[in-house]
Amino acid sequence: SERKSNTPIIVTSPYLRCVQTAIEICRVLGRNARLLIDLSLGEVFGPSVLGTDASGKRPVQPMEHLVAYCRSRGVVCSPRSIGSWPVWPESLHDARRRFANRFLVYMKRGAQAHRNFL
Repeated sequence: SERKSNTPIIVTSPYLRCVQTAIEICRVLGRNARLLIDLSLGEVFGPSVLGTDASGKRPVQPMEHLVAYCRSRGVVCSPRSIGSWPVWPESLHDARRRFANRFLVYMKRGAQAHRNFL
């Protein structure tokens, strides 16, 4: 039998502004919406975007802070992130490839699991 779920999965980058937007989407979708934080999503991880002073530092909140923030807003967030950080310094070309690959991963997962990933 075909497995279906009414639980929407919202996937976001670990950057706070993205998590804040994803939380609001979850709140609109209802209590059974779930949030996943994917380290593979986010800014170009290189000096062209983050500046030369960043030198590979990850400009995000610790995962436990993000999960606590989600909880404080009434949203269920997986306590473990998925994906992996890109290698510093990342070029714009490599970042575009990374974004496209992650998009295709979620399209495939959605089709296989009969779920919607946003």
